Amino acid sequence: MPDNTSLRELMLKGDIEAPKGPAGTLVMFECNTMHGSNMNMSCWPRSNLFFVYNSVENGLVNPFCGNRPRPDFLANRKDWSPLKPVS
Repeated sequence: MPDNTSLRELMLKGDIEAPKGPAGTLVMFECNTMHGSNMNMSCWPRSNLFFVYNSVENGLVNPFCGNRPRPDFLANRKDWSPLKPVS
């Protein structure tokens, strides 16, 4: 989270854009985009999916800090071959 001064600078440069759409709308954005979310105002649950695309040269290694590796559902170690376009 940015400090208040940095956040104010971003606001003055770029303003806020609030995506809106009907129920079931999907919002996609680059993960480095500054973003935030107000509390979920509805009585329905909301789900977030996060996908990380990485270079195959940046393969998964054991954590440097001595923590346990992330579980497979968060960090796939089985098949990290490059994506191939379909025609």
